[in-house]
Amino acid sequence: MYKDNSDVLWIGTLGNGINKTDLKPKKFKHYQKKINDPSSLGENYVRSIVESPDGEIWVGTLVGGLNLFDPVTERFYHYLPDGKNDGRTPNDNNVWSLCFENENILWIGTINGLNRLDKNTGNYTYYVHNDKDYGSISENTIRCVFRDSKGNIWAGTEGGLNKYLPATGTFEKYTKGKDNPKAISDNTIWKITEDKNGNFWLATNNGLNKFDPSGLKFTHYKYDPSDKNSLSNNGVRTCLIDNRGRLWVGTQNGLNLFDE
Repeated sequence: MYKDNSDVLWIGTLGNGINKTDLKPKKFKHYQKKINDPSSLGENYVRSIVESPDGEIWVGTLVGGLNLFDPVTERFYHYLPDGKNDGRTPNDNNVWSLCFENENILWIGTINGLNRLDKNTGNYTYYVHNDKDYGSISENTIRCVFRDSKGNIWAGTEGGLNKYLPATGTFEKYTKGKDNPKAISDNTIWKITEDKNGNFWLATNNGLNKFDPSGLKFTHYKYDPSDKNSLSNNGVRTCLIDNRGRLWVGTQNGLNLFDE
């Protein structure tokens, strides 16, 4: 091995050529809101980032609304509510979550319900809670939006788990039930991910939940002070299935790797 004067490490191998790697620290480029620059980021509190199937970068901010980033010009385009709620703009500027259904349909989770943007027409459809409509979404604060392996759209809210039913434009709801061990353990859902067997894993305010969508059963995993191998904290904020099929769980007291 040899490190040159520009901090590049060269590695000679036995029969497999030369490898090189740059040892210099990688630099971050900052994109922030600038008061006098209308093409800068809409707000510095960033809650969500998603890449569209055709390579666009969409950013959800708090107060600064929905932003579209052009990586070539490095400009941000802002999509903000105009107060009319006529389907031409989002209905709220606090964007918590983003999810593409396909290359043309973007789902936007806000604190005023779920928005569906059709990029072809530029029109928005709003889904908000209505006490008089049982088929409406269960609560308006949308913490996460998720597209499963079958193409279904799910929304994690502060009022339970919701499955979108496209045929009727309504929602099937799963909420915490009294004395029901098969129900979800908490109605605030921060993240949803799916494993190779089609089970959903949900990060909630009261532990990790495994959801079997075929049997409609929730299994709870919680912190147990008498068990050192239990979940480290019931405040679960995120979860991820890695490329080896392992489940990682981020809590308010550290990172957990789950051995199912």
